[in-house]
Amino acid sequence: MKIINYRVLGTQLYKESAIVVAEVEVDFKSPTNTERTRTTYRNQYDLAVVDALWKITKDKCIQNCSNTF
Repeated sequence: MKIINYRVLGTQLYKESAIVVAEVEVDFKSPTNTERTRTTYRNQYDLAVVDALWKITKDKCIQNCSNTF
């Protein structure tokens, strides 16, 4: 899988955590055949400060989730 493009749609920042909603356009090869597919998903990412760096602690697909890869 390869990320082609992304767009941050919204953020909410707390003290040492944040929520980010983003559209992510990916290109991937189907596991059932050799065709390549390009799809855009909308995801929610929960972030937290771990060892002085922002890290994704949880992610959840919120739109276009039926297209699995």
